[in-house]
Amino acid sequence: MAARAAGGSLFDLFETATFDNVWYWIITVIAWSMTCHWTLGVPYDVIVQADQRGGEAASHVDAVGAAGIARITAAVRSAGLFIAALAGFIGASLVTIGFWSGVEIAQGAAVLILPLMLVAALNVRLAFRLERMQARGATLRRALNRRRFWNQVIGLASIVVAAGVGALHIVSRDLAAIP
Repeated sequence: MAARAAGGSLFDLFETATFDNVWYWIITVIAWSMTCHWTLGVPYDVIVQADQRGGEAASHVDAVGAAGIARITAAVRSAGLFIAALAGFIGASLVTIGFWSGVEIAQGAAVLILPLMLVAALNVRLAFRLERMQARGATLRRALNRRRFWNQVIGLASIVVAAGVGALHIVSRDLAAIP
């Protein structure tokens, strides 16, 4: 409200300074928590219930997992080349603009999006493997849990790298401001 009174606009609330902006970290946390909770379209709590209870909960995981696997493999079969080319272009653009040109918002987007692209590629690989195996039951749940674990490892590493890049950016910016 003070920004509007002082002649600022609504856009002043959303600065392009990335690493010292709370919105960047909120988006990062939400992106990684969603990525780690949903593996191939199956929520983690449903997998846990299936492991504990079996029966109907296990058949629910099988159904949701089969639907997620079919959805992913069908999308990749129909538009995989286009998706890969677009992802490569976006990733290369973000790295070039962010780290070659020094644009902070592109750096922040790169350290967020590139690891998410890696997780997406690993999910596609898993979906094709599970489709080929026609995995169901405990085999499917074990594969989903393993993928979730590695998604968490990649997410943790991504957040540590983002914090490191952000710290370097903030320190170098602050040092440049010293007369």
